[in-house]
Amino acid sequence: VSERTVQRRLSRLVATGDIDFRCDLARRHAGWHSSAVLWLRMPDGLLEETGRALLGWPETRTCAALAGARNMLLTVGLHGVGDLHPLVVRLEERFPHVSVTDRQIVLRQSKLYGRHLDPAGRCTGVVPIDPWDLVPRA
Repeated sequence: VSERTVQRRLSRLVATGDIDFRCDLARRHAGWHSSAVLWLRMPDGLLEETGRALLGWPETRTCAALAGARNMLLTVGLHGVGDLHPLVVRLEERFPHVSVTDRQIVLRQSKLYGRHLDPAGRCTGVVPIDPWDLVPRA
C-alpha cells in the first residue's frame, strides 16, 4: 500500500483509540528505583471513575479492573521504597471508598513488556510473543 494509505489508516486507528504509542525507558536512569503492586477493593460502581483518576497519577504504571473481592490492580513506580507509605496514605485520603488489601514491593525487574532487562533496567533482548501459542488446544 502507499505511504498515504498507511498514514490514513494509522490516523484512523489512533483517532478511534484502537492503537496507541508508548515509549519506555530505563526507569532507574529516570529516578524510578523500585515499584509496587497494590490490590484494591472498592464498590464496583466506582471502579471506572477511580481507575481514570489513578491513570493521571505520575506514579501509575498499570491500573486494571479485576474480577473478585480485590477488584483493582494498581502498579506504581517509586523513587524509593520509602515512597510507598505516603502513596498509600494519599490513595486512601483521595479515595475514601478504596481499601488496600495487599501490596508487594518490586525491587528489580528482569523482564518487562517482553524485554529482558539488565540490572540497570536497560533492554538486553526481547521475548517474542507467539500469538498462536495463546490459543487453547483441544
